[in-house]
Amino acid sequence: MSLSVAVRPSLRAATSRVVSSRQVVKAIVPCICQAIRHNSTSAEANPKISSIVDQISGLTLLETADLVALLKN
Repeated sequence: MSLSVAVRPSLRAATSRVVSSRQVVKAIVPCICQAIRHNSTSAEANPKISSIVDQISGLTLLETADLVALLKN
């Protein structure tokens, strides 16, 4: 058995763990943000504003840049 054949399963396992970690982070971050909002001592936000905030938080970097450019005009 060559060294490259022996390393491949380990490499595959490491790669799948990285992908799984990213998926976990993507799943946890919104929960943390929601928990912070839920447990804050400030007054409840207007539902219309909360909806806008949720939509903005889902934007990509390019979409955010476009939004900023539109708001500046």
